[in-house]
Amino acid sequence: MILGWIPFLQPLDILGGGWWILIVPLVFGIAMVHRSVRCMSLSRYWGEVVSMTATSLAVMALLAIGIWAVLEFALPAIPV
Repeated sequence: MILGWIPFLQPLDILGGGWWILIVPLVFGIAMVHRSVRCMSLSRYWGEVVSMTATSLAVMALLAIGIWAVLEFALPAIPV
C-alpha cells in the first residue's frame, strides 16, 4: 500500500535482488571522469577507461571474497 510508504526507511524494491549490478555503470562513470582528467592522449582514452573499470571491479570482487572468507572461516574459529 503506497499510503504508508516512507521513502528513506522503506525503499522501493524495483530491482529485486539485483541491485548490486548497478556498481558496473557507477565504476564505469567514475573511470570515464578520472581518465578524462588524467589521460594525456585521447587515442588511448577508451582503452584506459575499460582497463580501469575492469581493474576496479576485479579488486572489489577480490575484496568481497576476502571479507566473505574471513566471516565464514576465520571468525567462527575464534574461541569465545
